[in-house]
This record gives sequence, C-alpha cells and structure tokens, in this order.
Amino acid sequence: MRSPLCVLAVLLLYPGPAVAQGLFEEALAGGGEEETEQQAAEGEAASEAGADAAPSSGLSASLGGVGFELNGRLRAALYLGRVPDRTAAEVKAGYGEAALIMRARKGEWGDAFGELRLRGGLVDGKTAVEPDLREGYINLFLGPVDLRVGHQVIIWGRADGVNPTNNLTPRDMRVRSPNEDDMRLANLALRAHLNLEALHLRWEVVWVPFFRATKLPSFNFAQAGAMTSMPLPVTVKLGEPDYPDADITNGTVATRVHLLLSAIEASVSYLIGTSVMPGLKLQELTTTGGLAATMAFVSYRHQVVGADFSTALGGFGLRGEFAYREPFGLETYDHVPRPELSYVLGVDREFFGELMVLLQYSGKAVLRWDTTPGLQESFTDPIKKLTREQIITRNQMIASQLEQFQHGVTFRVGWNTLHETLHLEVMGMVNISTEELLLRPKVTYDIADALSVVAGAEIYIGPDESLFGMIEQTMSAGYLQLQASF
Repeated sequence: MRSPLCVLAVLLLYPGPAVAQGLFEEALAGGGEEETEQQAAEGEAASEAGADAAPSSGLSASLGGVGFELNGRLRAALYLGRVPDRTAAEVKAGYGEAALIMRARKGEWGDAFGELRLRGGLVDGKTAVEPDLREGYINLFLGPVDLRVGHQVIIWGRADGVNPTNNLTPRDMRVRSPNEDDMRLANLALRAHLNLEALHLRWEVVWVPFFRATKLPSFNFAQAGAMTSMPLPVTVKLGEPDYPDADITNGTVATRVHLLLSAIEASVSYLIGTSVMPGLKLQELTTTGGLAATMAFVSYRHQVVGADFSTALGGFGLRGEFAYREPFGLETYDHVPRPELSYVLGVDREFFGELMVLLQYSGKAVLRWDTTPGLQESFTDPIKKLTREQIITRNQMIASQLEQFQHGVTFRVGWNTLHETLHLEVMGMVNISTEELLLRPKVTYDIADALSVVAGAEIYIGPDESLFGMIEQTMSAGYLQLQASF
C-alpha cells in the first residue's frame, strides 16, 4: 500500500463515517433510509432535491377539491479539471438547468408528485439539451395499505454512502452535481406498504418490471495493464450493451419488514432480480487488420438478503447494515461476480448544534474466491483465453472485488455557521484495501432567501489498475454553482 494513503486513512478515522464495500458503485450515493422515511409523502429523491431548492414556498392553489403546489429551481454550474496526461486545465462540464416540481392531493385518498428537469450545456463530453423526468408517481392511501405507482427512486438502507441493501435504484455515475442525490435514476415501479401499527411493523413489497442499468463514466478499457500482456497490439472498443427486454420474468421483486420502535428502527429484506450494476463480456474478437476486441456491458440475475438498524445511545446515533449477495451463473458466465458479504457500522453525533460528524467502517468478504467466473466455458484459442482473463479482471474492478477481504472508512463532517447562512461540508471514502480515495469538499453560502452559491470539488485517487485510478483524470474536478429557487 502507498504510505501516503496509509497515513491519510489513519487520519480520516478521527473526523467521520466509514466505507469499504463498493466504492465505485456506492460513491456519492448520499444518505440512507432515515432521510427517505421523512420524505415518504413527497418522494424520496425528489424531496431532497426540493429541499435543496428551499426555503421558498412556491405557488399553491385549490381547484375542485384538489390541492396543487408548484415549486422549481434554476441553477448554473461549471466544472474545471485537468486535461488527461497534461498539466493544462479544461472544462469538464458546464450547464444550466431548470426544474419544475409539482404536487397534487385529493383529500385523504391520495396524492401525486412529479419533477421535470431540462438541462442544457456540456455534459459527459457533448453539448446537448436533455429533458429528464426525475420522478412522476401517484400515491393511494387505502386504509392500512399505502400504494405508490410510477416513475420513482427507491432508496433502501440506513447507512450513509455505502448501502449493501440498496439494490433497486441504478445510478448515473457520469452526473456532475453538488447534490449527491442527482446520481440516482428513477425507474417504473409498484411499491406497497402494509402498516401494522399495533405490532409496530410495516411490510413493504416492491415490483420493478423493467430493467435500467447503472451508467458508468467513460474510461479506456485497455489502459492500466488491461490487454498489455497480449502477444499482439490490441484495439479495445465498447459495443452495444446486452440488457434484458420487457419480458415480465426479467423484472425484480423485493420485500422488507420494518420494526418501528421508539428506541430502535430495523428491517430485514430480500430481493431477487436483475442487478443494476452490469458486467463486461467479450462480444467479438477479430484479427483482420490487427487484433481488435469488442466488449459490451451485460446484465445478470442475483438475490440479496439484508438487514439494517438505527438507534441512539448516550447522545450518539448508531447505524448498521448487512447484506449477502449471490449472483446467479458464476460458473457459466465470466461477467458474473462472486458472492459477497458486505457490512457497514457507523456512528454520528451533533456538537454545539452546528457541527455534525458521521464516521462509518465498512467491509466486504468475497466468497468462492478460488472459483473462476465462466469456468464451464473453456477456450483452446490462446488469444481468446488471455482476452477473457483480462475481462474477468475488469469485472472484478466494476464489482469492487479486487481483494478477497476489503476494509474502508467513510466520513462526513458538516458545519453550519454565520447564522446558518454558511454551510461547510466534507465527505470522503477510503478503501484501505485497494488504496482508492474519494473526497467531496463543499462550501454553500446563502446569499439571500432561495439564492445560494456553491463551490467544491470531486477528487478521485487510486492506483492505475483500480477504478478510481482509471477515472482519476477524467472525473476529478472543481466546481462553482449558482442556484435560485421558488
């Protein structure tokens, strides 16, 4: 391990929370279910974005017994970073965005929520104007049963940043935003709760009929040692992904049982379906005009058994999360990761009413470590055999399984000062085992009601053969954002 990162990892243990699970998959995932439960009536992710747009009250009206509320946000952001392999700077992203947030309620029977965004500018290396339905769903309140149907973000887990039980919501890791929640992607889903208040229980069932994959940042699949051991120079490119169609058997079903007591909240969960994090497979290998390999992202099925809790003890908040994940087809397909056991334990506390400190430790044990993915498929061609070995290595990085046993730390420190007009925050993740580091410092100043300026940075550091190392120069950037809300 690099000695500077060892020292940094030790120093980071003092200020805040922990992470060691899938740094890449979980990076910037934001908070867990404690926020979600408070936002249930308005929508988890969209409400957080709406809170980001506060403190404006928006417009409200009533027509025919239906209450309406309209809020919105305008923001402009500029991201600057280093030109890869050079000492010069470049614009990584620059955009303007308008968001319209709508709510409607009909008595005690139900309500509706929608958020529509329009972003224009330089995003992910190209200039475009892109509309996005962030969320759009309807809630029905049928006695003890609450039903939500529509395009929605579903967040599971009570840990911060690393949530082993949170496997329903994909992410767009290419998104550049000071709001970590913006990386979450909504999907069509049916979500039902049966409230058993007398037993202090709530039973949740979720059905996601359609597959939507996590989107990864662009990086060179052939860099950092990949394909370098090939006997001939090789060109590597990315082909069209191989994702499941809309057949009902390709959907995902999940359920949770919550225990809701004044002293502790906890849940146990089970999910079976298609993993939102895809793997890589060799799509085509040609030798005409030189060796060329085409790789493609492909989905796989898995099941996850999980549990989480949150409580308070002596002024400290305590939280934990555990999950066992078993992908299907390990010995048949080389894009399927190994089974794994992930866990997170954290503590948080508020000091002086202004300073909030969160510290978490997380770990992962990769099971069946000696089993080679796709073992049943053997290649006699030495070129194909060696290419597959390189793809398996890449899949280990994507699935955060480079080491059999992983340990890490996550922290988040926030300080509100100047009569709560200046907000300082730093969030970080350190995977001690793979030497990967993510830092997100941020300063927010409220110029006036509903008008703020944000300055910060997103810093990725890692060895060349790691995921953070591969995106270090393309994704690391400093930013400035101006936002107005109504």
